[in-house]
Amino acid sequence: MKKLTVMILALAMLAAFAQTNMANPVTEYASLDEINSIAGTNLVHPAVMGVSEETFSTITVPEGVISQYGFTVAGFGYTFRGARMSGDISGVYVNGREVYPGEAAYECDFFYGDGFMLSRWKNDSAQYTLYVEDPDGIMDKETFRLISWEMQELVGTGSYEMISAYDESGLAGNYQDTFSQRAWAEIRQENGRYVMEIHWADSASEYYRWTMTLEPSGEKLIYSDCVCCSVTTLDDGTERLITIYDDASGFFTVSGSGLKWNGAENDYCRDCVFVKAE
Repeated sequence: MKKLTVMILALAMLAAFAQTNMANPVTEYASLDEINSIAGTNLVHPAVMGVSEETFSTITVPEGVISQYGFTVAGFGYTFRGARMSGDISGVYVNGREVYPGEAAYECDFFYGDGFMLSRWKNDSAQYTLYVEDPDGIMDKETFRLISWEMQELVGTGSYEMISAYDESGLAGNYQDTFSQRAWAEIRQENGRYVMEIHWADSASEYYRWTMTLEPSGEKLIYSDCVCCSVTTLDDGTERLITIYDDASGFFTVSGSGLKWNGAENDYCRDCVFVKAE
């Protein structure tokens, strides 16, 4: 009977919603970026090889939204959660009581249960819990402590707030892509709207240029009018411009102090994070 407590609670919740016709609070997504953007958290992938069986979801509760990342490493199933709220978000109960009543601390707190281990901490913007299912008692406590501390370090200290509002002083300016280090961007105001222009150097004589209008939407900057062109400098110094596509859609979300490009038409652009130049 040493089964994942979180899983048992989730099944009970689903059964209750089915019987009462209440809305299911769990929504599945395809990536960490999506759930982090919705919940305002910074869940991260573990820095190890062999991660499998990944799942990404959010859980809507009266206090807010919890981001949930499930994954397996070396045969152990983990549940990693984050939320901008003070109550217990682990979903783990022992003898009918929450394991972590009250507010989380900056230092990792550990709980070792029957067939599982659990840790909890917070940073300046959110709290996090890491759960591992260990029904056979194979994993030692020190190993789980080291894993928890590593995840805490990867999450960072917090302050993942949106770039200061949507005004010219907070958003307009020049940006450098920290992922490829081959792209730069400019955001400027034109007729009261934000226009973003991105350049990606493909060679000494050719670059790609994207132009789009940004529309603030919650914690996202969305666009639906992106035009991508290939620009080649010819031998006589003139430029040849070829439109590759237009009317593409996508959005940017905040990643630390930068803007992460989501939904880009080109695969190699989807990991770009544009940080404002000093």
